[in-house]
Amino acid sequence: MRKLDHIVGSDKKVRRHEETEAQATVLTGLRYLGFLAWRNQKGIIPIWAGTGQTRRVIATRKNRESEYTNGLPDIFVILKPDGMLLGIEMKSTTGKLSTDQETWRDRFFHNGAEYLVATSWDEVLRFLQSKGYASNGSPAMRLRSM
Repeated sequence: MRKLDHIVGSDKKVRRHEETEAQATVLTGLRYLGFLAWRNQKGIIPIWAGTGQTRRVIATRKNRESEYTNGLPDIFVILKPDGMLLGIEMKSTTGKLSTDQETWRDRFFHNGAEYLVATSWDEVLRFLQSKGYASNGSPAMRLRSM
């Protein structure tokens, strides 16, 4: 058993935590720059009870994912000023795309959208700068230490 196994359970959980942290950082950075960006929440469906102020989630269930939603990117972004769609798949440093994710990457490119596989905010920022969506002197440079 490795040192962290008793804390987080396995390598897979460590990688999942890395990806989740990176997603949160990337969403913060994108929103700071004024982009419309959201996390793709597939897989979990809330079960609600009550109405009005007493309405609450009482349970969740796993969504039966169709072949059409498997592999969708983790983050969607509308890039300004032209409204280009960007899909961002966040991976740990050792992660790789699944077959379904490769299919979606190809669909994005085939339909003229942008797609990025990234491990950090720095990679996303460099991509945005290379495409002209963020400048080297933009306020996002302050986020580099995130």
